[in-house]
Amino acid sequence: MSRSAHVNNKGSALVAVIISMLFIGIIAAIVLSLTRSNLSNSESNKNSSSNFYQGEVYMDELRSELKKLAEVAKKSAYEKWLKSYVAGYSEMSSTDQESKVIDSRMEQTIYQAELAEFVSAITKGTPVQCGLDD
Repeated sequence: MSRSAHVNNKGSALVAVIISMLFIGIIAAIVLSLTRSNLSNSESNKNSSSNFYQGEVYMDELRSELKKLAEVAKKSAYEKWLKSYVAGYSEMSSTDQESKVIDSRMEQTIYQAELAEFVSAITKGTPVQCGLDD
């Protein structure tokens, strides 16, 4: 009975090494998968922030060009109004009532002319002239 009570432990070390290598392989696969996922997310974040800032640059350029268009339209509208004022309104007598009417007409005319110039410049795609010394 003493001889049969002894357990044969031959090969148990090999089984323990194989099981531990299996666990190490599984952990390595998980780490590799997480690393690949992290790198992919980092690249995606880099691209999205680059696109965001590039879009912001384009919006700043667009805002700048629209301001230039508005300045050109305003200058042109003011010149047109000034010519019509000199031609038509300069012969009227300058009472307070007439002065108020003239001021009101001046504001409406300038606004309408500015708006018309601005809209036509945008819809026709005319190049912007930056200088005010035309």
